[in-house]
Amino acid sequence: MDRFVAFLWDPAAPARQCQVERWIGILQQARRSWTVVLDQPGLKVLSLVQRGAAPVVTAFPGGEGVVLGVLFERGAERQGRVRRLDALASKRAIASSGVALTEGYWGNYVAIWRDSERQSVHALRDPCGGAPCYMSHSEGVQLLFAHPDDIAALPGMHFTIDWTYLQGFVLFNYFVTPKTGLCEMAELLPGQRLDWHAGAGPNFEWAWHGSAIAAEPNRLSFGETRDQLRATAEDCFAAWGGEYPAIVASLSGGLDSSILVALMARTPNASITALHYLGVGRERYGATLAGRAAADAGVRLVGL
Repeated sequence: MDRFVAFLWDPAAPARQCQVERWIGILQQARRSWTVVLDQPGLKVLSLVQRGAAPVVTAFPGGEGVVLGVLFERGAERQGRVRRLDALASKRAIASSGVALTEGYWGNYVAIWRDSERQSVHALRDPCGGAPCYMSHSEGVQLLFAHPDDIAALPGMHFTIDWTYLQGFVLFNYFVTPKTGLCEMAELLPGQRLDWHAGAGPNFEWAWHGSAIAAEPNRLSFGETRDQLRATAEDCFAAWGGEYPAIVASLSGGLDSSILVALMARTPNASITALHYLGVGRERYGATLAGRAAADAGVRLVGL
C-alpha cells in the first residue's frame, strides 16, 4: 500500500496555510521520509517512502496532479506501469473530471489534481478499490489519507465511535457505505470522485459505476467471452508480474488461485513462490490440490 496524506484548503486563507504547514512539519519530524509530491495553491500531497523503496507516483506533466499507486494503460499493459502521463492524457483526465482515467487506464491508485479553470480540487479512487482513501475535515482543512494512523496524532484531529454504524455492522456486515465506524472519518468509495471547492462542502460523483455497465450490456457469444477473458487475464497478470522481482502468491488449490499462479509463472523476470495455509479435515484435500497446481505451474510451494 502506498501511503499518502493530502491537504485541501482555501488558498486565500493564510491561517489555513499556516495550519497545513504545521501539520506537514509534524509529519516530517515524526518520519523524515514523508515527501511532498504535489504542491498547488490550496493543495499539498505527501507520499511516504517505505522500506527504502521510492513511492509509486505518476505525475501530471504540468504539475497539476499526481496518481498515487500503480497505473497501467489499457491495451499497453505489457509495456509496464505508467510512470508519467503525457500532456494529452493529463488534459483529458482534467477535462473529463477523471472519467478518462477510468476508461483509458487501470490499476490500484488514488488520483488527486487541481483544475485551475474551475478553481477546484478533485480526488478519484480507482474502480477496483485496491488503494484505500479515507477523508476527514478539521479546522477548515479537508484531509485525504491512505492510513488513519498517519493523521490521528495531528493537533485538532479527534475521532469518536459511530455506534449506529457498529450496531448495523453487527447485524449485517455485508454492505458497503462511506461510513467507517468513526464519526469524523469517511471512505471515498471505488470509482467515486471527490469534488472540492473553497468555501463549499465536498461533493461526490461517480466517475465509474458498475450499474452503468450492467444497464448497457455488451452481449457476446460464449467463445467471444472466453477469448476476451483469457486475453484480459493474461495481459493483467503479465503487467503486475513484471513490476516485482519476487512474488509470493496465496494458493488455496481452488480455481482462482490456481489460475493466478499459473499466469504469474509465465513472468520471466520474477521469482514466484506459492503459499498454502494448511488446515485440518477436508482442508487437507486443498493442500493436495495446491501441490498439483504448483507443480503444473513449475513454482515452489510453501505450506504454513
